[in-house]
Amino acid sequence: MQFTYLTKTGSTNDYVASLAKKGEHGPLWVIADKQTQGRGRHQRQWKSPIGNLYCSTLFALDMPLAKASQFSFVSA
Repeated sequence: MQFTYLTKTGSTNDYVASLAKKGEHGPLWVIADKQTQGRGRHQRQWKSPIGNLYCSTLFALDMPLAKASQFSFVSA
């Protein structure tokens, strides 16, 4: 498993998505001290001051998309 540590990023999700678009499959974690453009559900702005955990993960699943989407419930 690969870990990428950033002191500051716009969004860990955006960072991981850019890696996926370049062909990365993971598994990997992106961890940041601070996000400047973090967002929550419904694209609401997410306050991300230094001192909390901000991270996103990427891993490929070899299964149908409908089944893979159930993993969001498990991770929540």
